[in-house]
Amino acid sequence: SLRTLGRARNSSPLIKEISINLTSKPLLKYLSWTKTIYTCIKKHSYDIIVAADLYSLMPLCLYAGNHRIIYDSRELYTRLSAHVNHPIKNCLLSVLEKFCMKRISQVMVSAKSDQEYLERLYANYNIVYKIIYNYPQKTLIKTDSTFLRDKFKISKQKLILLYQGVIQKNRGILQLIKLIQNTTNTVGVIIGGGEYKQYLKKYLKKKQLHERVILMSPTSYHNLLQITSSADIGIALIKPRGLSNKYALPNKLFEYALAGIPVLGSSLPNMKKYIIPYNLGWCVGAEDLSQQIKLIEDYQRSQRKSFVDGGNINDLFSWES
Repeated sequence: SLRTLGRARNSSPLIKEISINLTSKPLLKYLSWTKTIYTCIKKHSYDIIVAADLYSLMPLCLYAGNHRIIYDSRELYTRLSAHVNHPIKNCLLSVLEKFCMKRISQVMVSAKSDQEYLERLYANYNIVYKIIYNYPQKTLIKTDSTFLRDKFKISKQKLILLYQGVIQKNRGILQLIKLIQNTTNTVGVIIGGGEYKQYLKKYLKKKQLHERVILMSPTSYHNLLQITSSADIGIALIKPRGLSNKYALPNKLFEYALAGIPVLGSSLPNMKKYIIPYNLGWCVGAEDLSQQIKLIEDYQRSQRKSFVDGGNINDLFSWES
């Protein structure tokens, strides 16, 4: 099996992964990556090729081979938040996706809402849809971890607010910083990488918050989930900008839950289905700062009484289940 990726991951003996070079110029790196994919496909007779996103899918569909293509649509790529004000980009991506869908045998999604949207959009296409939820492995969670407090010398009196994942606009990262700015006895930790990170560094310096908000580099998934459990509240304040964001059901929601920390999440349809019925934390408007502050202060006054049922959550929302 061949898997084309936008980011580097470890390969196994049965799976070759082709990752894009993120350091070169956009057009150059994409053309180089496409050439590498073509060379690899010609050299090996793959039965299955998994495209990890729409950008991976396009070069695969231009090559006429006998391989089966699986499209991992973990976002609605024609309705991304980054392209809300760019109708030409959206139109171009829509045309390209329609062309590619003719060669697809199966599409993987991470939420029922995404499946239903794509099924309506491509009703006349012969495609099989499969949902693979973003559940973490419970074996990777270390619920008694004190990693963040030990590493950054954070006192037990301070509440640690954590964001983990890709650092992009509209993901609630700036809202986390505003929460730190407007509360006392709180520390923010942001783990991940992305094009938005340089802006955050400048913003924190300008607001003199660089000592209260810690930016950590991306870490391996195995180590990440142990770090997660050493925080107090997980942040998932995604803005409903673009349909892809509106339907968001991020893996961080389940990572926070399995790590035993409550999530402060947006009142988005898919997130509400989990946070409220299963008592995983709070749902609130993504930009409702006053309500978010109130929830955090109430949680501090309650002496951080956890309401996440770790045993029940492990059985429901782990990869093993």
